[in-house]
Amino acid sequence: MTLQSAAIPYRIDEAGEVALLLVSSRTQGRWIFPKGKIGNRMIPRRSAEREAFEEAGVLGRIGREPVGSYRQPIGGGTDRGEVLVVHAFALRVTDELDVWQEMHQRQRKWFTIKEALRAVRDPEIKKMIRKFRSYLKQSARSEMPSAAD
Repeated sequence: MTLQSAAIPYRIDEAGEVALLLVSSRTQGRWIFPKGKIGNRMIPRRSAEREAFEEAGVLGRIGREPVGSYRQPIGGGTDRGEVLVVHAFALRVTDELDVWQEMHQRQRKWFTIKEALRAVRDPEIKKMIRKFRSYLKQSARSEMPSAAD
């Protein structure tokens, strides 16, 4: 088992609509979250933040705890049964760069959650998108003042 981290880059517009930023994979052009190996001496959330910067050209505020994790076969589904476990962290995007490290290797595109669920082929990433939607709803509820405030 190999451990990696991913960012779930998102923004919320003035109307409260959520958009997710996905990047294309290098090999098959599938829509995925920016992800990669956890760097030496790096904590997973900082590694996820770095991947979003390198692969998608975005900066923002990264969550302290992962939204969840998902599994992917190593090497595009080889028979060896090796699996990546990817811890995914919410990244609220504050800056989108015009030029970034992997801009000639990947596309990036903003999707509504509904559009992202249609565009993503990987069932594990689809589950993570649904989990992220629940995470956002839960976060919004916890930020609302209570009647006692």
